[in-house]
Amino acid sequence: MTDDSIGCIKRVISDLRFGGVELPEAVGAAASAADIVKKIPSWVSRFSCLADGARAWLYCEPDPAVEHGDPGQVMLDVPPGRYFIDTFDTVSRACIARESAQAPPLVIGLTHTGAPILLWIRPAA
Repeated sequence: MTDDSIGCIKRVISDLRFGGVELPEAVGAAASAADIVKKIPSWVSRFSCLADGARAWLYCEPDPAVEHGDPGQVMLDVPPGRYFIDTFDTVSRACIARESAQAPPLVIGLTHTGAPILLWIRPAA
């Protein structure tokens, strides 16, 4: 993951917030967290992951050659505990899935909408 992809995630968060989505911004100390991603669906052509402490955001771009991808799963290597995950379609700016899951590992369902997807991952408090 490069600084450019970190900027990409921050721009997507900002765009969603501007569109009325209640989503926290990543703090200035946010850094690449691509190493926590252990599995990604085959229809994802590019992904980036950003974390600022216990919160993380995962951005996934679909392969344009895959028109209708099957749902898949993302697997993340995170500390033990229960997590909340909200999944946003970045084109419609809609929350398309909301779930909680126990880690390790953290396994999250990922729906293929044809649009880039942003996951907001945070520990359940």
